[in-house]
Amino acid sequence: MVHGLSQAAYLQRMGFCRGNGEFAAEIPPGKALNASFSSLIRVGTYFNGTSIMQKTDEEINRLRALKLGICYMGLESGSNEVLEDMHKQERADEKIEAVRRMQSAGLKMSVMILLGLGGKPLGDVHVHKTVDALNKMQ
Repeated sequence: MVHGLSQAAYLQRMGFCRGNGEFAAEIPPGKALNASFSSLIRVGTYFNGTSIMQKTDEEINRLRALKLGICYMGLESGSNEVLEDMHKQERADEKIEAVRRMQSAGLKMSVMILLGLGGKPLGDVHVHKTVDALNKMQ
């Protein structure tokens, strides 16, 4: 307690590592979260491109209503060749489309890349394709 107020009264941002918007897959848990933390202004969570593209517009709007404001997604590389070498199932163009979809719904996106991915053989391809992908996400 701080001056008679619980610390929950001061919580403004919360992040969930579980990902793919599952923190609010049901309306009741999302409502409980917002009711428990009245000062909450933004929730963030991790997504992959596939889970974004599988969501309906209604589901995305429901997540926004539950104060989802920022999403984190791993691009890792803009090079499909590098992604295939890393045994990733999503292609760079799919991740670009997913980011743009969430941005068009009014959500902020934070995209992670992995420096040095591709090693010496694919390092230049990784850098150039990743820069291209990030530019397409803006």
